[in-house]
Amino acid sequence: MKKKIGIIVLGVLLFTGLFYADLIVYGVRQLSGQLKLLRSTMPIERALEESLFTPEEKSKLQLILRVRRWAEQELTLNVGNNYAEIAWQDTGSTMYVVTAAHPFELKSYQWDYGPVGKMAYKGFFNKKLALEEADRMQELGFDTDIGITGGWSTLGILNDPVLSGMLNRDSVSLIELIIHESVHATVFRWGETEWNENLATAIGEIGAEQFVRNELQDEGLYERNRRKEEERSKRRAFIHDKAIELDSTYKSWEQRRLPEDERINQKKAWLNDFKMAYVEQTGVEKWPEHKALNNTLFTDFLNYRSANDSIKRVLIEGFEHDIPAFLESLE
Repeated sequence: MKKKIGIIVLGVLLFTGLFYADLIVYGVRQLSGQLKLLRSTMPIERALEESLFTPEEKSKLQLILRVRRWAEQELTLNVGNNYAEIAWQDTGSTMYVVTAAHPFELKSYQWDYGPVGKMAYKGFFNKKLALEEADRMQELGFDTDIGITGGWSTLGILNDPVLSGMLNRDSVSLIELIIHESVHATVFRWGETEWNENLATAIGEIGAEQFVRNELQDEGLYERNRRKEEERSKRRAFIHDKAIELDSTYKSWEQRRLPEDERINQKKAWLNDFKMAYVEQTGVEKWPEHKALNNTLFTDFLNYRSANDSIKRVLIEGFEHDIPAFLESLE
């Protein structure tokens, strides 16, 4: 009987291995990249004594130590041993993130990660592999984009380090990032990209405001960030309104059964008009060339921002800025 059970278990494992072969290869590559990164880490306390970092960078490292302590004690976030070490990034330890969207629908493509569910992005430590995945998705007819992530969370599986590239951010953006990723390690729903990212973004922004005002007690920095946030809000509102408009346009094309060649031409014209209107109405000097001008611009925005304002409203009005109570209500 034991022999038969062993044969059955082996058969199941072999079948699973064949069925998820590509996923297993991908997982091994990601684990290898993460472990390579972890091997290059050093404790922040030691980094503060090294000549490798500039005085400004050391100031930001000290800020990170304060943020992680505050986020754990005041916001009850699951910080654990995350962001207590720093990893020096090179081209082999940069995370490239591929996103994709349906060509005539504001709907993100969802990569299947087997037992853990689906996600609207796929990360790579190897740029060549990221480009190959983007090319593959384009051949399948999807709009694509490749971005470089400022940070990521392994959801408590590994100790996430500070990445040296994070130190290029301004202070408030850095605070937001540490809180954002700590939210992922605290509350995470597999397969619900939009919910996870909107929640982490909202708490990251409100948490950063509280830290600057209450912990740093820096009213000047708080006011400068508030003015920047007002400018960002205008740009976000413009993109959000245009996303709604484009979504409605795609639906009308579908109802009218517009031929694909006409859809392609009209989409190209619409995106070009959007680009010019963005520059004119938001006050920026020119279109940011690193942003992909296709459907991923809007689907990525919606994944991170579509419910951001409503979550903030609940947190502010329903919980009076009490992030721990708000997090507890989600359990």
